[in-house]
Amino acid sequence: MAMVNVEPFPPAQMVRSLSENLTALLPHLSLKLLKSAAAHANLRLHAVQAEVLVLASGKDNMLPSEDEAKRLSSLLKNCKVHNFKDNGHTLLLVGCLI
Repeated sequence: MAMVNVEPFPPAQMVRSLSENLTALLPHLSLKLLKSAAAHANLRLHAVQAEVLVLASGKDNMLPSEDEAKRLSSLLKNCKVHNFKDNGHTLLLVGCLI
């Protein structure tokens, strides 16, 4: 019987290698999970019975807030939309709702 002498990775090197591999995979896994979750949620919006208030930012540079607000208001039975035309993505952080 042949024997092979395999040296294990030193713990620090193993942790570094695992971390680099997971970090490289994370964006792909996160995007796939996000798309799956969004599709699942979108299929069930028609069943929401609660009153919903959607706050949309007119100057949101990260997300299409106004378009999404229109889409949600067409799918949710009891939805009210309030547009903040002069606010951006950080709508809830700037104190404009007071």
